[in-house]
Amino acid sequence: MAPAGYSQGALETPLHINARDVILDEFGEVLRGNATAPGDLVQVLRAEDGVIFPPAVDGRPHSSNPLMDRGTAGIGKFMPLSQTRPGKFGLSLGGLARPVESTKLFIRVFNAPTLAEASFYADSELLTVKGNSVLMAGIGRTTNALDKADDDGDGLNNSWEKSYESDPGNADTDGDGMLDGDEHLAGTSPTDEGSEFVVARISRGRLSWKSALGRRYQIQRADAAGGEYVNIGDVVDADPVLDETEIDIPDGAGSGMGFYRVKLVIE
Repeated sequence: MAPAGYSQGALETPLHINARDVILDEFGEVLRGNATAPGDLVQVLRAEDGVIFPPAVDGRPHSSNPLMDRGTAGIGKFMPLSQTRPGKFGLSLGGLARPVESTKLFIRVFNAPTLAEASFYADSELLTVKGNSVLMAGIGRTTNALDKADDDGDGLNNSWEKSYESDPGNADTDGDGMLDGDEHLAGTSPTDEGSEFVVARISRGRLSWKSALGRRYQIQRADAAGGEYVNIGDVVDADPVLDETEIDIPDGAGSGMGFYRVKLVIE
């Protein structure tokens, strides 16, 4: 019972929204920003009909997903000062900016501090405002491309070209004879002619090649130049530490002179 002269009602606090997990960019790196210098862009968007639509190529939200009042922040905001790169954020919407009960919204995170700089984004699941409950947003890696077009036809979309700082009008930016899209698949750099997918050495029954973390390879052999290459041995995982993988040449390689190559396995 409220004292005389006072009204009684529920206490409404600001709506608090936090990232549930550390957020990574398209390269698997933790997003940039901290409490003293919030970084990569975070948006709170309304889902009018409970539907999340992709943004425009320039990052602007769909008309059915308007940006909420005071609904922008940066990675690192409201995180502990001791964390130099937390990969998370927190934000609060209070007063007139607080969404009403049962509002459906979601969080969109970009891989850069501004839309002009961004090339990829990630969205959370749909979240519903329920009383004073804190909303915990689950957001995966920023792997949704803003610009899926491939202007130079090299197999690498324009968003990846922007992230790599390669030339979207040149299929082989570094001029090393390998298309930018093929370099992306191989884990080499499309802007560094010295970054190559090549056999490094073959000697005394051992074979080594330039490799990239997370890639898998198949060794192949031909009996003669121009001959048919056949698989030998099992598929090989890239060395988890070094940028070069070395193995014993598999059994079944035959005897005498042969020609070897390493094929990237695309799964």
